[in-house]
Amino acid sequence: MAKRDFSTAIDHLLLVYEKDSTHFNASYRLAQAFQELRLADSTYVFVEKGKQLRPDHKNLNRIYIKQLHRDKAYKKAITVLKQQDELYPNEFFNQKMLAVCYYNLMDYQKAKEHFSKALDLDPDDHKSYTYLGHIDLKEGDYLRAYTHYFQALRTNRIPRGKEYYSLGMTSIALDDLKKAEQYLELAYRENKRDPLVVFELAKILDHNTKGGKDAYRYFREY
Repeated sequence: MAKRDFSTAIDHLLLVYEKDSTHFNASYRLAQAFQELRLADSTYVFVEKGKQLRPDHKNLNRIYIKQLHRDKAYKKAITVLKQQDELYPNEFFNQKMLAVCYYNLMDYQKAKEHFSKALDLDPDDHKSYTYLGHIDLKEGDYLRAYTHYFQALRTNRIPRGKEYYSLGMTSIALDDLKKAEQYLELAYRENKRDPLVVFELAKILDHNTKGGKDAYRYFREY
């Protein structure tokens, strides 16, 4: 939707809300629109207005959960997610977001439990495999990290830069620097603007080629 059309739609919804503050769809659509515009305060205002009318509405609560996650209010998001999980069990969204919130709180055991449940509901969710690989890497289970990153690659088409980068870092942890170079080069091809990829690739090339010209070129890019 064009910016002008988007603004017109918001103006229309605000008029509807001003005429009837009990109009649930106006509050819901306004919360949705303000979240898309990344206006957190306005999003919370209309989420709250909507929840006063329909506190258990699934999609309104998902807007709320996404906003809490965006604002790094992970514990509050978990509280809302648990409530939603009781109302709407076996929902992929709830399991995935619970896993991500626990991951960000560094409660990796609970994160793994919920990522596994999310994958039971959607076996092709590549991001869950990627997160599981990150947990394995943090916990030093490098071979399992490889497995999860390859599963992420299998279920993801593009972009795959994060997975290749993570395979490169896993290879470094295993002291397989040639393989690390290969994966980091693949990550670079996927996203040449990622400074982490450029820096790690430059370091590996500097080591593998004893300070060759290729390493210098990547250091200059970084």
